[in-house]
Amino acid sequence: MSIKIDYIPGNTLLHKAHPVTKLILSFVIFLWLFSTRNLVSVLLAFIVILIIAAYIRLPLRVMKTAFLFGLPLALLLFITQPLVYFANKTPIQSPVVPTWFPILGGAGTFYYEGLIFGLVLILRLFGILLLMPVIILTTPAVDLVIGLTQVGVPYDYAFISMMALRFLPVLSDTRERILEAQRLRALEYEKARFMTKIRRTVPLLVPLIVNAMRMGEELEVAIESRAFGRGRQRTYYRPLIYTTKQKVISLLLIIGYVLLLVYHIMYVKDPVIFPLPFEVPFFGNQIDGTPIVNFVIFLMKQLYAALDQLYAIVSTMF
Repeated sequence: MSIKIDYIPGNTLLHKAHPVTKLILSFVIFLWLFSTRNLVSVLLAFIVILIIAAYIRLPLRVMKTAFLFGLPLALLLFITQPLVYFANKTPIQSPVVPTWFPILGGAGTFYYEGLIFGLVLILRLFGILLLMPVIILTTPAVDLVIGLTQVGVPYDYAFISMMALRFLPVLSDTRERILEAQRLRALEYEKARFMTKIRRTVPLLVPLIVNAMRMGEELEVAIESRAFGRGRQRTYYRPLIYTTKQKVISLLLIIGYVLLLVYHIMYVKDPVIFPLPFEVPFFGNQIDGTPIVNFVIFLMKQLYAALDQLYAIVSTMF
């Protein structure tokens, strides 16, 4: 799975926005995702991220990579939270492990409260995985460094952050080249079993680590030859001006989040119901997330029924 993180030219408002404004936007959405456990509110934040991604025409390959990258952790959250969430009270599936399963058969109980929190965590996970490329792919690396320095981040740390982002696609491409070279030497990797994959990872890791160390040394020589870190007051070839308009937009974003936070504290009490300050067509004065949870429970029940039917068919064959 190759990771491509590079600036995509565009003419959207987000492309034209100052890096500080984009950083504040991403930080506000990040806080929105993590400052509430209401399923509907987190879903609305995720929809906002999807709208922004569609507006800047985020490539489908990036969205696919983000989804595949977060899928294993999402499945883990979906399984563990209904089991271990501290506020679990209402059982929805018992047992978790079918009774016909060896040793662990009949163990565990899924709870309603943990399922809701698991869905919230999954939305947070994919929201962050999509939010990061939305900001990075609309901002040139140099502009991102300047933006970080303008919000008070030391230039050294801003440069390190930029280089880390730049090295990700380089290391990914290097891994693909090494893997292709190993395939030419008859190394089967994708179709191998799990333990075999782990053993065959060594021929990939060793040259990858050596190549990364070589690139690090070359980068060190390059930046030292340019007297990196010698001057205290840096100048820029193309300085970015944080205009009054951009400052007003940033201030409005911060005020909007503060108002949203106060609204959550005062009115949002239920984990699946989001009260609205006014009537909205099709929803009324609140958005109820219960149908979403019930649909997930329905799919879960169908899965268990399919497993039982499959076990019955297999048992009759033997």
